[in-house]
Amino acid sequence: MATRICLGPVKETRDEFGPLETALLAPPMAAAAPHPNARRGAATTRRHIVVGISAALGFFSFGRLSSAAGQVQPAAPRIVPPPEAEFLALSRALTGHHDLNARTAGRMWAAFGRTDATLFADFPALVHLRRHGQTAPELLRSAQTAGLGDAALAVVTAWYTGTVGTGAKVEVVAYADALMYWPTRDAMPPPSYVLGGPAWWVEPPPPLRVSSPPRSAVSAP
Repeated sequence: MATRICLGPVKETRDEFGPLETALLAPPMAAAAPHPNARRGAATTRRHIVVGISAALGFFSFGRLSSAAGQVQPAAPRIVPPPEAEFLALSRALTGHHDLNARTAGRMWAAFGRTDATLFADFPALVHLRRHGQTAPELLRSAQTAGLGDAALAVVTAWYTGTVGTGAKVEVVAYADALMYWPTRDAMPPPSYVLGGPAWWVEPPPPLRVSSPPRSAVSAP
């Protein structure tokens, strides 16, 4: 079998390759530059989106503010003192003692609610009778005129005896702090209490702090 030998240079042409080889041997194509109007259009689109969102948020906020402005704002709630505090102020006005204990007043208020519902229901009306600068006798007379004398006297009795209620419903709310022991508490303690150590009673009592009567009460000679 005869063999053909080519001694000259071999000239390659693209026609000798298939489509795949031709595509691989082709020089890379440069990427097409974007059209100037394309960038301008993208920037315009983004700007329109931002402007649209801002306008929507502004409209929504304005609507909320307008709605809130159109509504009537409720008035600030009035601070109402608790009933125990009102009862303490009433007790101080009825007894004339402004140093009554707040904890004792709270126990007394609760005890009235448990032992005597009728008197307990009269306390709110009795509180409204109290006026600034009013003395204890004046308040007591006003309560009697208004038909609340029993409630007023029950409050005074409770503070002086330290008890609320009568009979089987009586409750002790105070003992040493009962007002009936206050006039002599600087020299004589309440029963079962002592002022000092053993044989404390042999010491001379402290001087009595008795104020002189006012001139109006002294009769002229």
